[in-house]
Amino acid sequence: MAIHEAVPVIEKYRGIAAGGWKVARDSHYKEFTVFPESLKNRFNVSALFDPESVARLKEQVTDFLLQLGLKHEVEYFLAGREFPPHTTIMEANLPADLLPARDAKFSALGESLPDSPLVAALVGQKIVYNDLLVDGGGNVLLVARTIPSSVLAARSTLLQEYTQVGLQPLAMDNILHASIARPVKLPSSHTDHYRLRGLRTEIRTNPVGLKVGRLHVGSAWDLLNSR
Repeated sequence: MAIHEAVPVIEKYRGIAAGGWKVARDSHYKEFTVFPESLKNRFNVSALFDPESVARLKEQVTDFLLQLGLKHEVEYFLAGREFPPHTTIMEANLPADLLPARDAKFSALGESLPDSPLVAALVGQKIVYNDLLVDGGGNVLLVARTIPSSVLAARSTLLQEYTQVGLQPLAMDNILHASIARPVKLPSSHTDHYRLRGLRTEIRTNPVGLKVGRLHVGSAWDLLNSR
């Protein structure tokens, strides 16, 4: 059962979409190159999907996106090809003064968090994604308009755990998303990339249900460079 009110989630997504449209209209999207090494200092807990869900994501979303890319001369850095499909539960930055202790702190969290009941309970859960957005960075995001109570409970636990060891939690209020693609090549006009003609309608009509197969508990760098 989902316990999060829909209205603030929808408003958050509308804000993201409006920001993305403004950048697209001015053709100011940045083409993706590489993940910054600063992600080595960001602790990440993410849900990774089981093989059946990964196949469903490819069939229903990323294959469609690649066809749109060919039509509009857009090339993508793609989930399921260049980085693993996942949904972020919660991240936290390591303050500069704690950098010497990074490995020890990340290792300790990596050992303890998978055994935390509310975090472990995410495995086997199904998350339904029913909309698609392009944000101000040009990233294609698959989003859930209703955030499951299991995700909210896990985030509450992670907020406490991160704070206790001196990490700085990153806000995840009113959002649950899976990053699907980042543009690596764009035409002179960026609005076709933003509109994703046909794909957004497909997702809204036929939401994508993805099952959590396992968790990533470690640095964001290790997650995004694990393929």
